[in-house]
Amino acid sequence: MKLASYMLVFGLSFLTIVSCLKKNNKQRQTSTEGSQADPQVDSDSQAGRDSGSSDVVSANVVIDETVVTKLKELGLNEDEALETHCKSNNANLKTVKTELDFAEHRGCDFGQAPQLEKKDQHLQAFVISQKTLTSPNNVILCNLTLQSKPESLLQYDDYLVISLDQHVLVASNSAIVTHLEKAGVFYQWNTDRLRGESLGDINAAPYCVEGLSSCSIPGHEERAKVELSFESRAIANLALELAGRSEIAVNLIVSGDNDDTDCFHTDLTLEAELSYLSLE
Repeated sequence: MKLASYMLVFGLSFLTIVSCLKKNNKQRQTSTEGSQADPQVDSDSQAGRDSGSSDVVSANVVIDETVVTKLKELGLNEDEALETHCKSNNANLKTVKTELDFAEHRGCDFGQAPQLEKKDQHLQAFVISQKTLTSPNNVILCNLTLQSKPESLLQYDDYLVISLDQHVLVASNSAIVTHLEKAGVFYQWNTDRLRGESLGDINAAPYCVEGLSSCSIPGHEERAKVELSFESRAIANLALELAGRSEIAVNLIVSGDNDDTDCFHTDLTLEAELSYLSLE
């Protein structure tokens, strides 16, 4: 009788130990799985890298619809009317200045999706460096200038594009925009429409959006200033496109074909000056 009791106690103890071991092992597995990095998250990604989507060039799009409504109420939802309004209220313009610092970048990661393998004289890879331009709330833009500081000269390789969100302001080769769709006066940046294309002459004339009162960028393999200035009708088009936005992405886009030193741009500090009218 005593032997049977001992064996029963031993058996119950053994089952308890096994159950505890299984529970602890399951907890360790759960803890380990929870600490693993999500395989879809690139922990070594670089800010501003091209993701293969045209959306990469846009800031967080939050539109204050009250601004859009106000423009309609004032009859300023057409570029000509807005241009006239800005000019006639020039004395009431307010100005905000800021600096946008772009760090030097070099290298394309050829062959790593979405970048293509190396191919001479083709647009195989893009790198997009992005900074955010903050605009005051409840205003309409009347003038905009983007200008490199005197000591900050830009050099790039292979091609260069500068855009505000998806709106292309300037391209170092005019053939670039022939692959893009146009909305109003602005070509719309879309990486997928350009990747793998050949543009031919790398020294072709640059492209500047219609209406820029000043448009200056370095030529290929040159080191020079950047100066882009909007006034009059062109800024009216842009202002209406960006109405109600408090954040605007400024994009420095460079490309590469087959060199490890491609997708390159030097450090650049852009001085941004926005002149606007309050809608309050």
